[in-house]
Amino acid sequence: MPVYVLLPKDRAPGEKRPAVITLHGPRSGGKLSPAGRKDIPAIADAIKALNYNYGVQLVREGFVVFAPDARALARGGSGRGKRILRKRS
Repeated sequence: MPVYVLLPKDRAPGEKRPAVITLHGPRSGGKLSPAGRKDIPAIADAIKALNYNYGVQLVREGFVVFAPDARALARGGSGRGKRILRKRS
């Protein structure tokens, strides 16, 4: 399963922190929105309009964040996630 792992900048090696798994809906661009991928125009639009970079917001608060793709939207899956991004562009 493709996943972004976001770590707080101030985390010391071996330090334990609370962790969060960021789930997403079918129109969010998968793991890209919670991971804050503003370099992709459609994702940047979703982040701006819907505050979808919640993984980045949580890592700034000190959480370790796992941002996976849901099975139906993962690369190599149905391809639905790619179609959604094309519609939003």
